[in-house]
Amino acid sequence: MSVLDGTRIIQPRLILGIRILDDRNDVVQQQVSATGEISVPYIGLVKATGKSCRQLAFEIRDRLKPNYFQNPTVLVTIDTIGHDCPTIIVSPKETVTIEGGVRNPGKFELDQDLTVSSLIRLAGGHTSGKTPAIRIFRTTPQGSKTIVVHSVAVFEKLKSEYDLFLRSYDVVVVE
Repeated sequence: MSVLDGTRIIQPRLILGIRILDDRNDVVQQQVSATGEISVPYIGLVKATGKSCRQLAFEIRDRLKPNYFQNPTVLVTIDTIGHDCPTIIVSPKETVTIEGGVRNPGKFELDQDLTVSSLIRLAGGHTSGKTPAIRIFRTTPQGSKTIVVHSVAVFEKLKSEYDLFLRSYDVVVVE
């Protein structure tokens, strides 16, 4: 953990790579939310902004110690499209696209934390009379991914934990 970056400060919208070597899982990538938090395996939400990768790794390690691992090794890196980057300039023109069964399909600026349901509201709502089927197409450093949204939980049961946050350049298809 002594080789971790202690100079660059984490800010909202950066994508962080988090790896807990003791659990032998792959790197988990998390985008820092507008509120400055990331979701860390085993412990949940952790405030990341204002800290260096080194400081955040030590905080995660200390929170994992009492309940999960005896002396864990945690790595935190700043990633963007899979590359370590000293400076990330966030363009105000980052967008998400919504297609299919909505009143106003098209591109919408991603200038705040935006969930699937809030994007559908921005697009004028869905046009079908029943709960829509929704898929998110996302490009990640590991390749393209299709995410199926649990629409019943989001729209009928109003469970916010199923209302996924969108990332830049996501394409949402409502059927």
